[in-house]
Amino acid sequence: MVGVLIAVGAIVGGFTLFGGDGDGSETVPDDGKRYKLTAPDTVLGEYKVWGDSAEVQDSASDQALLLGVSNGRRVINTWSTLDTTDPDSDFDNNKSIVFVGFYGDVDDPEKAVDAYFDIAQRGSLLSESIGSKEKQSPAGFKNGIMKCQYRKSDAEPGQPETTPLCVWGDHSTVGVVIVVDATKEKLPLEEGAKIAADLRNEIRSEIK
Repeated sequence: MVGVLIAVGAIVGGFTLFGGDGDGSETVPDDGKRYKLTAPDTVLGEYKVWGDSAEVQDSASDQALLLGVSNGRRVINTWSTLDTTDPDSDFDNNKSIVFVGFYGDVDDPEKAVDAYFDIAQRGSLLSESIGSKEKQSPAGFKNGIMKCQYRKSDAEPGQPETTPLCVWGDHSTVGVVIVVDATKEKLPLEEGAKIAADLRNEIRSEIK
C-alpha cells in the first residue's frame, strides 16, 4: 500500500509545478444543481478508509484554479478492501481506490479533465502513461465527462504493474480516481471507469 499512498502525494504535489491545457471541445450538460464531494468511511460496499488517509479538505485555491475550478475545495481519501487493523492482511487480494477531488464552479468540465492529464503528463506523475486517454461513458454516469488512461504504477509485490486512472468533470466537481486491483493482472479501463462512476454517485451530494 505504500505505492498507493505515494500516488496520493504525487497527484496533489504535481499541481504546484505545472499548468494545464485542454481543448474543451465538448459541451457537458448541466442539470442546474450544484454538488459537493464527501469522503465517507466506506464506499461501494467493501472499500473502507485506509489508515490515516482520512478526508482532507481545504480551500486549495491554486490547485483548483489550474483545473478551472473557481471557489474550489479539495477532498482526498484512499479506501481499501484490506483490514487495516490486521497486520497479516492479504495484499495479493487487495483492491484500493485512491481519490483526489475538487468541487466549486466548473465552467468547462472537459477542459478541466484534459488539464489534469496534461499536468500529469508534463509532471511525470505516477510514472509514465501507457497509450492514450480514452473517453468513457459507464452506466449510471450522467451530466459529466470522463476520460481514463493506463499508468505504469510503482508496483509492489503482488500489485499490478499498470492501473487505470480516470478523471471525471462536471459543472461542480472534478474527480481523479486511481483503481488498484491486485486480483487481476490488468484491470480493463472500462471497469476502472465504472468504479469511478459508482464512486461519484456515492460521494457527490447536492448542495441544498
